Amino acid sequence: MRAAVLLAVCLSLAACGGSKSPTATDAPTATATPGSAVVPVDMTNNRFEPRRVVARLGQEVRWTNRDGVAHTVASQALRLSSEAIRPGETFTHRPRSTGSFKYFCTIHFGQTGRLVVR
Repeated sequence: MRAAVLLAVCLSLAACGGSKSPTATDAPTATATPGSAVVPVDMTNNRFEPRRVVARLGQEVRWTNRDGVAHTVASQALRLSSEAIRPGETFTHRPRSTGSFKYFCTIHFGQTGRLVVR
């Protein structure tokens, strides 16, 4: 029974694109260029790229799905939860408080990111 459960978990992770998760050293950071009102984040290969983004208070963060499957953006700390974002669609959020906030995709376990608001 235990082996069957383990096999099912492994197969479900493999179906989600089971690639190596980036570490803090290989995760680039995005910030908006001066004069830009938008901080971009791509959803690709079941990851948020870049994994860590920095925005100013009230600045728009825009997640764009560049993958072949739907994703979500959710965070308890930010009090946000998107609907399914289909390939080619976007989701935006304007942070209302400063801090460092983890967010994740509710569909794909391990697809996480961090938004730093200054």
